[in-house]
Amino acid sequence: MKAKAVLAALEQSCQERGIKLIYDDLQTEGGLCRLRDNYYIIINRLASTETRVRILRDSLGRMGEVARVVARQKPVREQEAVGQEMAEARLVPPAADNIKENDRA
Repeated sequence: MKAKAVLAALEQSCQERGIKLIYDDLQTEGGLCRLRDNYYIIINRLASTETRVRILRDSLGRMGEVARVVARQKPVREQEAVGQEMAEARLVPPAADNIKENDRA
């Protein structure tokens, strides 16, 4: 396959995966960037077709590694959130239970 055809296929793969591909003026070649839960591949617009293909292949390859790391971290964050919600929920009822019947009237 020619480099331009490979580049087109990789760009299509990015689009299908929801990865935003940005060609811009950079001091470096570019690479993968994750901002919150969004992925971006930023490439120097002056890079050759071969360099673009290499960066896209490397970045898409790293996506699998990044996804595995994020997947391991999310349950911890979710557990912390659930733990916090439970702690907050436990604070409210005991305070209401401490009020005596005579004090409510």
